[in-house]
Amino acid sequence: MMVIASIIPNFLMGIIIGAGIQGIFMLVSGYFRLPHDIPKPFWRYPMSYISLHFWSLQGQYQNDLEGLLFDNQTPGLSKIPGEYILENVFQITVTRSKWIDLSVLFSMIIIYRIIFSS
Repeated sequence: MMVIASIIPNFLMGIIIGAGIQGIFMLVSGYFRLPHDIPKPFWRYPMSYISLHFWSLQGQYQNDLEGLLFDNQTPGLSKIPGEYILENVFQITVTRSKWIDLSVLFSMIIIYRIIFSS
């Protein structure tokens, strides 16, 4: 939104364009479509990694599901680990730590404040 505010002189147009960009970032974050279902050339690689929603959503899922065991609905089968749900249901790599996601978010805050401070 700071980029939009520094470029667009009209207040209402800035709000409209900023809301559209935030909507695009929400669409490519992996909540509405799974990360492997998003097309790669433009939407997955530059757009989803620029989106702060991508990093916060993956960090939140890892924080909530790592180390948990869920009961299987079929009696007698083994319990389902949270890592299995992260990898196969939400398509999130568990090799990257949730702290890396948090550090990316904090570095985005710092970098954006440095670039757009006036």
